[in-house]
Amino acid sequence: MQRPERAEGAARPCARKPREREIGCFGTQLRRMAGRMHAALLICVSAFLCLTYARPVDARTEPRYEVVMVLHGPQGDAERAFEEYLAKRYVQLHITQVPYSGRSKDQPALVAQLRRLAPDLIYTSDTVTTLAVAGPMKVDLGRYITDIPVVFTAVSDPVSAGLVADLKRPGRMLTGVMPLAPMSAQLNTIAAYRHLGTLGYLYKDSGQTSAIIDRLRAFGQRQGFKLVAAPVPLDAGGAIDVAAIPSRVRDLKREGVDFLYIGPETFVTGPLQKSVAQAALDAGLPAYAALESAVRDNGALFGVFSPDANVGRFAAMKALRILSKAVEAGEEPIESLQRFSIVINMQTAQRLQIYPPLLLLDAAEVVNARP
Repeated sequence: MQRPERAEGAARPCARKPREREIGCFGTQLRRMAGRMHAALLICVSAFLCLTYARPVDARTEPRYEVVMVLHGPQGDAERAFEEYLAKRYVQLHITQVPYSGRSKDQPALVAQLRRLAPDLIYTSDTVTTLAVAGPMKVDLGRYITDIPVVFTAVSDPVSAGLVADLKRPGRMLTGVMPLAPMSAQLNTIAAYRHLGTLGYLYKDSGQTSAIIDRLRAFGQRQGFKLVAAPVPLDAGGAIDVAAIPSRVRDLKREGVDFLYIGPETFVTGPLQKSVAQAALDAGLPAYAALESAVRDNGALFGVFSPDANVGRFAAMKALRILSKAVEAGEEPIESLQRFSIVINMQTAQRLQIYPPLLLLDAAEVVNARP
């Protein structure tokens, strides 16, 4: 029987076997699907890159904020982290650094300068600068800045300092971060390093240090150690007599002190920290410090605290909430971080021949270790 002729333009039948024809057709579909998937993938990747690298808002439309940093000394890790946090969020800032000596006679000039600058926010580094700028409660507030938000980074006890009555709701244009670990954590870490029978505390008298002494004595009664608190020597003008510090530290050593407690307020500046830590080192007395810089930079043996960089970032988050009007300054709570670091200065440990126990060493960050 004669086969019918194929119509013009009709598809030529595949000469392969049925199974081969099936595979060949399926392969063509796969190639087409792969092409479509590749194109879709390129579109998704392009969109992702655009979202990743595009700025959320055109810089020309973003507000520009004026911030003044009132500092006791040179810029540190907290200040750098504060700036970096805001920069990564494309916050347009102009920062002016204003030094403050810490002397009460220079406070009126500081406030006058801040009023001339009229920033959107003031950053203060510690209790001394915060009190100089914002002032304590229930005083002549005309001497202080009360109409510009203030954010601090290193006030260990704002209530004892007289800055606020309530940490959760400051009620004035003032908030910030408390960098210290709880007193119980500090003292437990000291006791974990070596036996604590007598703790020495060198201080300059103030409401803040009085509260610290009361807490140290209360913990001493519960935990079985004695506190020897000695006032720091002062010169005729009422300033700390740095030259007399070594003699006072040696007196504490003779009284049988096991550790010298370098508190958070009196020795907040680098030169004073270094003087006290060096005096303790020369006397063969291990020093615990409540501030990171005293251990990392100035020779104290060890300490427990929130790292300065974390404190700076936390303060920047609060500043951004205030600047962006997400919250009123008086409604932003004063808080501490939830995580703390143990830092041990191994160079000091080697010089004193007082090495940390392995259990403490496993949990600590070691600095200034010899290679």
